[in-house]
Amino acid sequence: MIDLDHLPGHTLLAGPPQRLFFPAHHFRPSTSTRIPFLSPHHRPNAMRALFLFLFFVSLTWAHAQQISITAGSATSCSGVIEDSGGPNASYGDNENHTLTICPDVPGNVIYLTWFVFNLSTQASPGNPADNLTIYDGDNTSATSLGTYSGSALQNLVVSGTVFNTTGCLTLVFHSNNAGVGDFAAGFQCTVPCLNPTAVATMPEAVPALICQGESVTFDGSASQAQGSFFITQYLWDFDDGTVDSTSGPVVSHVFDDDGEHVVQLYVTDDNGCRNLNLNDLQILVSTTPSFAPTDPGPEICFGETVTLFGGALPTTWTGIPDANFGGGIFLPDDVGLPFTSTLTFEQFNFGQQVTNLSNIQSICVEMEHTFMGDLVLQVICPNGQSMIFHQQGGGGTYLGSPNDTDSNDDPVFGECWEYCWSPTATNGTWVDNVNAGGNTTPSGTPQSNALNPGTYAPVESFNNLIGCPLNGDWTYQSTDLWAADNGFICSWSIQFDPAIIPDVTTFTPSFGPDADSSAWVGGTTPDLISANGDTITFTATAPGTYPFQYAVTDNFGCTYDTTITLTVNDPFLLDAGNDVVICNDSVQLAATVVGTGGVDCAWTIQMNDNAFDGWNGASLSISVDGVATTYTLPFGGSATQTFPVTAGDAIVLNYTPGTWESEVSYSLIDDEGNEVFGAGPFPPTGMVWSGTATCGGSEGLVWSWTPVDGLSAANVADPMVYTTSPTLYVVSAHVIGHPVCNAQDSVFVDIDPGLDPGSDSLVVLCATPPSYALIDLLGGTPEPGGTWTDAAGNPVPDQFDPMVDPAGTYTYTVVSPLGCIGTADVVIQILPASDPSCCGIVDAGPDSTVCILSYGLHASIGNTGTGAWSGPPGYTFSDPADPFATVTAPDSGPAMFHWTEDDGVLCHLTDSVTITFTRPLQATTTVTDAVCFEQCDGTASVSMTGGNGLFHYLWSDPAVADTAAANTLCAGDHAITITDENECTTTSDFTIGQPPLLEIDSVTHVEPWCFGDCNGTITIHDTEAVAYSFDGGLSFGTASTSPDTCAGTYALRIRNAAGCIGTLDHTLTEPPPVVAQFTHGPIPANVNAPTIHFTSTSLNAATWSWDIAGLATSTDERTAYTFSNKEPDQYEVCLVARDGHACPDTVCHTVIIDDVLFIYVPNAFTPDGDGDNDTWCSVFNIPDIANFELTVFDRWGEVIHSASDPNIAWDGTLNNGGGAILKQDVYPYRLVYQVKSTGATREYLGHVTLLK
Repeated sequence: MIDLDHLPGHTLLAGPPQRLFFPAHHFRPSTSTRIPFLSPHHRPNAMRALFLFLFFVSLTWAHAQQISITAGSATSCSGVIEDSGGPNASYGDNENHTLTICPDVPGNVIYLTWFVFNLSTQASPGNPADNLTIYDGDNTSATSLGTYSGSALQNLVVSGTVFNTTGCLTLVFHSNNAGVGDFAAGFQCTVPCLNPTAVATMPEAVPALICQGESVTFDGSASQAQGSFFITQYLWDFDDGTVDSTSGPVVSHVFDDDGEHVVQLYVTDDNGCRNLNLNDLQILVSTTPSFAPTDPGPEICFGETVTLFGGALPTTWTGIPDANFGGGIFLPDDVGLPFTSTLTFEQFNFGQQVTNLSNIQSICVEMEHTFMGDLVLQVICPNGQSMIFHQQGGGGTYLGSPNDTDSNDDPVFGECWEYCWSPTATNGTWVDNVNAGGNTTPSGTPQSNALNPGTYAPVESFNNLIGCPLNGDWTYQSTDLWAADNGFICSWSIQFDPAIIPDVTTFTPSFGPDADSSAWVGGTTPDLISANGDTITFTATAPGTYPFQYAVTDNFGCTYDTTITLTVNDPFLLDAGNDVVICNDSVQLAATVVGTGGVDCAWTIQMNDNAFDGWNGASLSISVDGVATTYTLPFGGSATQTFPVTAGDAIVLNYTPGTWESEVSYSLIDDEGNEVFGAGPFPPTGMVWSGTATCGGSEGLVWSWTPVDGLSAANVADPMVYTTSPTLYVVSAHVIGHPVCNAQDSVFVDIDPGLDPGSDSLVVLCATPPSYALIDLLGGTPEPGGTWTDAAGNPVPDQFDPMVDPAGTYTYTVVSPLGCIGTADVVIQILPASDPSCCGIVDAGPDSTVCILSYGLHASIGNTGTGAWSGPPGYTFSDPADPFATVTAPDSGPAMFHWTEDDGVLCHLTDSVTITFTRPLQATTTVTDAVCFEQCDGTASVSMTGGNGLFHYLWSDPAVADTAAANTLCAGDHAITITDENECTTTSDFTIGQPPLLEIDSVTHVEPWCFGDCNGTITIHDTEAVAYSFDGGLSFGTASTSPDTCAGTYALRIRNAAGCIGTLDHTLTEPPPVVAQFTHGPIPANVNAPTIHFTSTSLNAATWSWDIAGLATSTDERTAYTFSNKEPDQYEVCLVARDGHACPDTVCHTVIIDDVLFIYVPNAFTPDGDGDNDTWCSVFNIPDIANFELTVFDRWGEVIHSASDPNIAWDGTLNNGGGAILKQDVYPYRLVYQVKSTGATREYLGHVTLLK
């Protein structure tokens, strides 16, 4: 047993943990002691001499003794045991020595520290290699602690055990004649450990749920030492990297780190012995939640109401480690100097290793780097085995989204992407994907192709990790082999197969739904708080910043909070501009923002050249709201330029190429650092992008003008306006997403006073009287006094005669006193007097079909003002002169009607309409109910009056065809819809009835007499039945009883006089089966105890009949019989079991009466070759043995014969080797075997005399 607390760097053989130590005080060598010079050419015992000298020096003041193996016995507590050659020579050949060393302090035990153990390993015929046997006591009858040869004890410690009441050790040394060696051991005394018991408690229940920074008190006062010892030290391990060995049995500790901490108490008594038990006081420290669901601090305007939601997500803690570096740690550009990060695993079983590829599912790293081609990435497991993920290659391909414009002195963190390697990956290595192309995405600054995140194959096989210990330090190593690049690593992790991971602790704190678990608790007082405390409403009364504090309390009782800040911006004003006067053309309005509207910001253009020699003539023009500025990179690798924008500005990018386009790239970046647009290498030319400026993520203001008349657009700040009347235009604007953040102003748009030429118009005139004043043909209210001109600009009169003047465009012009000219056009078209449009157009209406004998006409009249209806005889009109008269028909059929207008002078207008009339449909339905319950044989027929032509029939039952009669109708409500040729319809509803369900009244049966018999009966009782079926309706008969029936479930059927069927399933039961079975014992039985007891275990038995091999009978449930005790034999015993109906079942078993095992071992033999008593072996009467082991020794304990087969006899030679017969002597033997029938192990110790 090993006690690492007491023996650092040594191994202790045999015995419980021991308190092994050198004396606590330091020893000084005497001034007369000389240290011998040791040259490299000295024999090994020279090194032994040095060890012994140093050991003696350490024990000089402890009265150390130098004891030879030849001494026989010694009593001391300090000194050295050495071989017969002493400190400067080896032991000799053919030595046999026994030394017993005992402590000179009662109650102590001896322990040996083997500084030198170098025995000869050469063997000779009949003589094993040199060896040393150690016994745990003061003689060789004590328990052996082992036999050792070669260098087996070098640097080991051998100690007496707690079971050694003498405290002594006995050493037996044997050397042969084939070689010599050296051995030496220092010895000291110690008291055997009686390990104390550690008892630790805490006030909280296990596991204790506490907060970060909370203190817990632990009490180990109940710990006890054994015997007369007492506890001298209490060492508390808090599992957070700290221990406390000074505070004593009661200690308080603050846990700052979240997660699981299993606290242990280790106590040490005044004998230097420690406890072996563990207490496992589990502490779970609450994890800090994420406040991601909580609304971020918004920006609003003065007077706006905002609603804020607070929320938190608990964080899960798990005992499986990972390496998460938060925002990333820098991977410097130190050529050849590796970066390493270590994960320590302790949760696996002792000695557990990686045994196959499936043990590790993947290894992942989150990183960014500007040059893949110079990296070597690998993982190193706890025993030094390693696997390379990536071995250079891939050139300048990015990893993640890095910043390639920074330096090692001032690195800029980019964005980490996750890359994994898996033994099951099928898409190749990083380099495979880069060379094949297609698996990259532009990213980073400046933008370049980056390897997409994903799972890849490593350069070396995961087989490299088979045999790695799972517990210990796993190291991720990154080596940068070139200069001029860098990157960051954010995290890395190993995903083991969950099936190989022992249970680890995982916990997630929780939050309650009510205000006692989550609420807004500090900062600004809100106007309204929701019932659960998570939502608040607030209206700012003044610009400024307003902090709000939100807190949650988890089930550990731990409270966490976050503060968000609401920014209330100053109000802004609008200026609609000066009032304007419209003369002859539209004018532009120009509203502007006055005050701090929060809509101005700066954007950036990032220009890059990967050859670091500028853009070589290339340039980029950026137009902001129509104003263009040209940018270029005159020299170097990168530069940035900022330019002001106002939210909502239109931005346009135009690119002009230079001479080296493969080097050029650029990015347009908004005020929040987001890339809006990027291009290059080989950026496109011309107009490459257009969009709208945003500030703070907002496009600025929403504009609105009212009224909208006369404006080119009502949703911009600067619309064009042209109006013909004075108008007050009101402009308003609000911040996008914040309608309350608004302002408004107005501008008055006037026209020159007195300037109103009217509005343009189009007039169609007939070439008939009268004449018209042209001013009357204009729209609006034109001012009189203007002049008229024709299309050629010639003056014309202000009167127009359609019978004389030509059609065309006539322009009216007025001039104001201020010189503003106003014009309006009238376009005149002239129709001939005979044109129908001059009389108007009549329309009698559309043709129609109606399902009644009347119809409301509706004619469109012409210009004559009078008209009349006419039609066939027999049709009457409510008022023939009414365009909307109602006409009544005498019967079904079509009829044509005319509307005619005639003024007797010029106009004669007529139009016709055809109306198809239909006499109303009427349906009469006749039905017949279904014959049987749920039998669909009901019928229905329909007869019709009215309608026109053939009829179509649509039944509610989709299975019925277009017919007037149906004969497969089920019981229930139905409907039939009839349609004639005019698409007139009518519907008739009807119901099909049915009789009640036919049911079997009752069933009786008689069970079969025995299980499996078929002599039962089933009888059906029903007064309506005329036929009976017992096979589910396959056959019917007139008999209501089924005879000779087996047990089972039957589908019974009856049929009544109408042919209706009634059904019922019925089960005919039977008695349970009789199962004959019995047990007997004892098994095995032998002739020494031949009485056998028989017990029936039959099922459902009422009587029993035993036949005991024809030797005896019995009718008891339990019986016994004594068989012959003279000879072993086998007997067949049978049992017949019967139930209450005398139904039988039989079972027979064979009873075996065995013989009894005897062994005979002779005590002498004469291996003289005379054929009589030449060999020696044990004899058994029956083959009932297993695991046979026979060993014969000489008087020195040497094995001279052994056998594992009882049939192998000893012939008197050494190990049956065929040599000379051993000398006449008495030889002890040990015989061990197992009785096969009982499993018992027997051991015989005896001796045999070899006689010559």
